[in-house]
Amino acid sequence: MKLLNKTVWAITPEMLQTMMTIARQNNKSPEAVASQLGKEMKNTNVVSIRDGVAVIRVAGPLFRYANLFTRICGATSYELFAQDFNKALKDPTVQAILLDVDSPGGEVNGCSEVADMIYKARGTKPIVAYASGYCCSGAYWIASACDKILAADTAILGSIGVVSIFETDDDKPDDKKGSGQPVSQTGTDSTLQK
Repeated sequence: MKLLNKTVWAITPEMLQTMMTIARQNNKSPEAVASQLGKEMKNTNVVSIRDGVAVIRVAGPLFRYANLFTRICGATSYELFAQDFNKALKDPTVQAILLDVDSPGGEVNGCSEVADMIYKARGTKPIVAYASGYCCSGAYWIASACDKILAADTAILGSIGVVSIFETDDDKPDDKKGSGQPVSQTGTDSTLQK
């Protein structure tokens, strides 16, 4: 929980609340937490190749490094995404790269580096982001580095340039603990629906 509170996020407030709920499940196994939230335990960073196009999923909250928490949340780590992206970029059978984005955003730390990596790769192969669901905050930051962004009719895009810092009242004694809701926030958060 303290790591969540000390990290700077570019993410939708709803997903941050979901992650805080997961973090509060101290005495449960990861499988139990995932089951309670209706999420499977799987790593969503996979690449599939269809007709010469490498499709890379960018799903769930975005984290700098992969860990058990990213697996529970169905999250994407910048670390694994970068590995997958570079493999697709170097693979001679891959003619283009498609990022299938459905993410509310995530950790700021590492997001700029991933966006820079994508931007510098432009011109090597066509790189397109497809917003299949959410493409907010950090996810939009990454998508905007591609050659082009396409969006489903029902996709939600936005929260551009948002940095929020949340403090909670979780450090109070147990009998006086509050809801863990943010008690102060800087920045703004808004999304645009296509």
